[in-house]
Amino acid sequence: MKTKPFTFLRALTFLFLFSGFYAVIAEAHRSGCHRWHSCPSDSGSYICGDIGYCSGCPDNQFCEGGQPVSRSLEPNKSNESFESYIKENSLNNFTPNKAIKYREADYVDYACPKMKGVIEFSLDDGSRVDCETETHSIEFDFGKKWAEAIGQALYYSSKTGKQAGIFLIIAENNDRNNLRKIKRVIKEKNMNIKIWTISPEDLKN
Repeated sequence: MKTKPFTFLRALTFLFLFSGFYAVIAEAHRSGCHRWHSCPSDSGSYICGDIGYCSGCPDNQFCEGGQPVSRSLEPNKSNESFESYIKENSLNNFTPNKAIKYREADYVDYACPKMKGVIEFSLDDGSRVDCETETHSIEFDFGKKWAEAIGQALYYSSKTGKQAGIFLIIAENNDRNNLRKIKRVIKEKNMNIKIWTISPEDLKN
């Protein structure tokens, strides 16, 4: 009879330890998959599969059946010049309008073919360049993610040997300030990165 309380306490202790261990494992899983964007974002800060890892992603523009999807295999053969649409370091007289919402992929799909680039160009480590042209490896990102865009573009450049490029998406009022930040850092650190800007107004035209 005296052993029952002891047995109960031992079982309760085991249950507590097991629950804690499971929570740690679960948290480690969440942190890992969020790092690689291979599961849906809890905060909406990225699209599942947008950097080429799809193990926990539902079908979307980047993933299908748990595997990366390439949206384009061949560059645009048109002689149409992209420079007539978006000028380097230009804001295109755009006034931000929060009612207009486009995904990062929409900007890539619009701009990359005009530069005769390949969308979602695959690297040997499984990562994907947003737009790969004959001369540039280009990252597209929203203004608030300007610092992350620098790292991504430089990494792509290190893998391809081409000049790094960034299309900074100007879609919010504060993005003009973000553009000033990224230009200042690139200039002060003497980074070989070419900057373009693109806005929802460009996609409407």
